[in-house]
Amino acid sequence: MKRISPSQYTQALIRQKSFRDAQWLKRCDELAAQQPVLFSELLTFSRDGVSEDIGRRLIDYLSVLQFATKAISESISAPISLPEFQAASERTGKFFYAITTDDPAHFGRMLEAWFKGVMEKSDPLVWAGCVEVLRSSGMKEQPLFKEMVITLVSIADAYASRLQQEIHSAK
Repeated sequence: MKRISPSQYTQALIRQKSFRDAQWLKRCDELAAQQPVLFSELLTFSRDGVSEDIGRRLIDYLSVLQFATKAISESISAPISLPEFQAASERTGKFFYAITTDDPAHFGRMLEAWFKGVMEKSDPLVWAGCVEVLRSSGMKEQPLFKEMVITLVSIADAYASRLQQEIHSAK
């Protein structure tokens, strides 16, 4: 099963966090070429009022995923098309709709099933990084927090789906 190893994710994160402003901007140019759909989607948040440091965290997450998946496979790190991202966004919306309930037991079962799926059929580090960004300081106070959640979870879903597809095609 192709997964991002903890060391690959850590190396990608350290690399991304080490960039000075000029290097970070150069990396943004690279991301614009490597993942144009996802990068442009993330850029809209800063344009629409999300603080600069939060916008940078979102782009850093995409960059870390791109670095880590490129170390595994060119096909996984290939540009994610708009239809592929839209499909991930649709799955994300359906998941959030499915867990919307007043029944705590149902909510617990849904989250347990999701967690089991992530652990068995997906890439836990893709999701851990997503959750880490969404839980970071100041994120919930942003004017477009709900939209950022949907977008970041959709990005995680797109990469996780590719990792999962790579597993199935290797069989």
